[in-house]
Amino acid sequence: MIIGNAIFAKLSESDQVKTIAGDRIYPIVSSDDKYPLIVYEVSRQTNEMLDRPDLINYTVSITVVSQKYATTCTLANAVIDALDRKSGTWGGIEIRKCNMTESTSEDAYSEGSNIESIFYTQDQTYSVWAYKRKES
Repeated sequence: MIIGNAIFAKLSESDQVKTIAGDRIYPIVSSDDKYPLIVYEVSRQTNEMLDRPDLINYTVSITVVSQKYATTCTLANAVIDALDRKSGTWGGIEIRKCNMTESTSEDAYSEGSNIESIFYTQDQTYSVWAYKRKES
């Protein structure tokens, strides 16, 4: 989805995010095993505003993954700083507003019984209102 390009662009331009995750920002799944990283997933909502048919509402789910709890927390906060209550043109897409809609949740996972392979995650959910692209 085109809104995914906007989310990628906004996160990629954040100095805080770049310092921690570099360019490891992926749609749906990660393509490598380097951490920390960010994965995002977009879904379009069907509830369009009757008084604003030029706007589309999306739900964006973001997961931050790292092998260190502190790094996960720092990167999750950087994502919040980059997205929450922000608007503007992101990757050529005009965003009216982006708001976090659910509190951040966190978890930890391990690969088998190997304590060295623990991954910490934080999940965030945003509501994003974007203007429909004008047909050329």
